[in-house]
Amino acid sequence: MASYEPIESDGPRRRYRLKSPVTLEPIGELECMTEADVALALERARKAQPDWADRSFAERAAVMRRVLELVLERQDRITTQVIEETGKTETEAFAMEVFASCDALTYYA
Repeated sequence: MASYEPIESDGPRRRYRLKSPVTLEPIGELECMTEADVALALERARKAQPDWADRSFAERAAVMRRVLELVLERQDRITTQVIEETGKTETEAFAMEVFASCDALTYYA
């Protein structure tokens, strides 16, 4: 897993610099959500849930199949990102992340 170190922040969110677990080179930065951000995300999810619940099984399955298509279209990018962030081998990244996600999406669709 990528290591991280705190970065000074001017705003209310904590920020971290991520390092590759393989090379220890910087690979990006992330900004943590505040308590207000989390509350807003929960509110949006709760508002969206009734619409999802009202969809038929066929409609939900169609959404999951579309997500499956997107994962398959982007499998190389996803695998590369997982390798950079975790240090996993290509085979492990593909099997544990891409394949497992596709398997779950197929099952639930």
